Amino acid sequence: MRKIFVLSSILFCTVFYFNSCVLLIPVAAKKQERTIEKYQLLSQRLFDAKEMELLKSSKSIFFLRPQDMKEFELFEKAIQSSWSLTDVEIREYGDVDDLEDDQIYSFFIINAYCYDVTNENGAYSVSHSYLTLEITTKEKILKRKKITEELFHYRYFRAGLFMDNLTEARLSSNLIFSNYNNLYDTIFNPIVKNWTPTHIFLYLKEAQANLLDSKRDYAFEKYKDEFELNKLQSEILYVPDYVLAKFDKKTGYEDERHDPLELFSKYPFRYKFISMEDLNEKVLAGENIYILDYVKDTDAKFVRVYNTKNGLIYQDNKKGIYNIKKKDINGIF
Repeated sequence: MRKIFVLSSILFCTVFYFNSCVLLIPVAAKKQERTIEKYQLLSQRLFDAKEMELLKSSKSIFFLRPQDMKEFELFEKAIQSSWSLTDVEIREYGDVDDLEDDQIYSFFIINAYCYDVTNENGAYSVSHSYLTLEITTKEKILKRKKITEELFHYRYFRAGLFMDNLTEARLSSNLIFSNYNNLYDTIFNPIVKNWTPTHIFLYLKEAQANLLDSKRDYAFEKYKDEFELNKLQSEILYVPDYVLAKFDKKTGYEDERHDPLELFSKYPFRYKFISMEDLNEKVLAGENIYILDYVKDTDAKFVRVYNTKNGLIYQDNKKGIYNIKKKDINGIF
C-alpha cells in the first residue's frame, strides 16, 4: 500500500511524490522579507523548456476538500472545461493509494504560509492562502564532484484564496491546525469564499493561457484589456454576493455588509449581484459573461474582472487596505 507521511505540529502542507510514497509535508511559517522588485523579477521570468516539458509530461491531480464531494460533478465540469494542458483527475484530498510509481504527477492543492511584520505600530503576522499547481521531483545532480540526489520543487501557478475572517485570524496567529495540519480539514472546516466551481474555472483557464506561452502569473501587476472593457460597457457585470461582506479590522468580524447602491454608485454601466449557485449555473452552462472577482488576505486586496471566454481583462491591488471600496469599482474604467 502506498504510504502518506504527514509531519504534524507545523502549519501548512505541500505534496511530495517519489519512490512509491506521497509525502504531505507542512511548510513551516517563517518571517520573510518581500519587496515588489523581487516579485517583478520573478514574474518577468518565463518558464524554461525543461520546466514546461516536465509539466506537460505529468498527470495532474486536483484535490477537492471532503465537503466539496457533494458538488463533485460541478467541480469536475469546471476543471475539465478550463484545463487541457495535462491530463487531470479530480480526487478527494488524501486519495493517493493507487498512484503509479513511474508516473510524474503535478498537484493542484491548497497551500499557505504566514510571516511576521514589525513596524512603528508593533508586530503582527500576515497569512496568504493559495490554490497552487506544483511538482516535486527527486533529481541527480553533480555536487562537489559527486553525484547526489536532491529534491527540486516547481510551482507553475497560484491563485489567492479569500478565507473568512476566523480562518484568516487563525492562520495569522499560527493557531490553525495545531492538530489538523492541512487546509482540507473537515472538523475545523475553513470557509474559502472563492473556492467555487466558478472561481476554479476562471483561475485554471487563466493559468492555462499563461502556461501555453510559458508565462508565470503575477498577482501584483496592474492590467487592463481596453478592448474587452469597451465590450463590458454594453454588458452586465456579475458580482458574487459575498463581495458585500464588510470587514471590521477593530473586531475582526464580518457581520456588516456594504450598501450595494453606495458601492456601485459611480459605476456607469449595468451590474447585477448574484448568488454563487446561480453564477455557477451560468458559467458551467457556457454563457459568455463578465464577473467581478474580489480577494482579500491579511495585508492586501485584489480586484479583478474576468470574461468567461477571454479570461482576465482587469486587475488591480492595494496593500494594507482590507475592504472593497467605491473607488475600486470606479477604477475598472
